[in-house]
Amino acid sequence: MTFMGFDEAVIQKIKNTSGHLQCLIKAMERTRHLFAEEASSQDYEAIHSAKSILYAAVEQLGARIDRLISVQRMLRELLSIVNAQYNSPGHDKQVALQILDELETRTPLL
Repeated sequence: MTFMGFDEAVIQKIKNTSGHLQCLIKAMERTRHLFAEEASSQDYEAIHSAKSILYAAVEQLGARIDRLISVQRMLRELLSIVNAQYNSPGHDKQVALQILDELETRTPLL
């Protein structure tokens, strides 16, 4: 069986690897199910359930985007420091090492 163009193996791999993707897939599945039903058979609980999981997916992805933007900012700063090494070798070495330490700490959370 496929869902939104993904085969079952890909869906299973996504579900096993990250919570925000699990939430996203669950939100899409629940919403698709809601709209697949006849309007007369939709009840408050089904609508509320779809809204809740969609809200959770929006919030989780927002938090992930914030983390990615932060990592992107650090990578840009590292790039700037590395570029500066041509002009003044050794300058900002400590800052670069601190940024690298922070990136290594954050990477598993992405």
